[in-house]
Amino acid sequence: MKNMSNMKQLLENDFLKHHKVAAIVAVDCLCVTDVDFDLDDEDSSISLKALGKGKASFHNDNGELEIIHYEDFINKCDKPPSFKKGRKKCDHLLYHTTTPKTVVLLEITSALGSQANLEKPITHRTTGKVLYEGGKFEKCEDQLFQSLSTLDEVPSISRRLKAYTRRICLMAYTIKPAQTKSQSIGSRPFAKYLAIEAKATADNGAIIECRRIEDLGFEYRRIEHQYVFKL
Repeated sequence: MKNMSNMKQLLENDFLKHHKVAAIVAVDCLCVTDVDFDLDDEDSSISLKALGKGKASFHNDNGELEIIHYEDFINKCDKPPSFKKGRKKCDHLLYHTTTPKTVVLLEITSALGSQANLEKPITHRTTGKVLYEGGKFEKCEDQLFQSLSTLDEVPSISRRLKAYTRRICLMAYTIKPAQTKSQSIGSRPFAKYLAIEAKATADNGAIIECRRIEDLGFEYRRIEHQYVFKL
């Protein structure tokens, strides 16, 4: 069975050399055999949560999986400072190790009340300049694209990514309900949206057209947290 488990070494060696990063960086990598689990974007190190208890849910019955904390890795690439400055990065990289089944670049985000709040423009805190007219949807897409681009620039990593059958950039989002304790899920303003989203996403996420990600050989998908993404 093909061994796909050396991504950690490729990052710690080929990636740093290609991008001329002088820092010695240890990759936070977790081997996972759990079938069902959650991830979040809060911990400095990777930690699995019980299904439904984090911010992105996964089901994996295709063998061993490794998860790399990609954001943490890029944050440690601080020599020279110019490499890290302004560089967009996603949260995690997930991939099967015993079969070239699936690789996922994952970005996790959330909004309060409804999906509409994911679409609110993001502005600079001090200048008020609009950074992302399309809100968190646009920001997540940009983080995933730039992360993929940075990885794809390294020839050995590009070859490894392209060896996978399913190559996905995934935005996983949580809608935190703004409701009173007595308000039921059926009476929430976005309950109808969630019903539609369930049919659209199921266990594979909704496919979103994104030419620049597709040009790098990946699909762009998004999924709401109450649904479980099947790896």
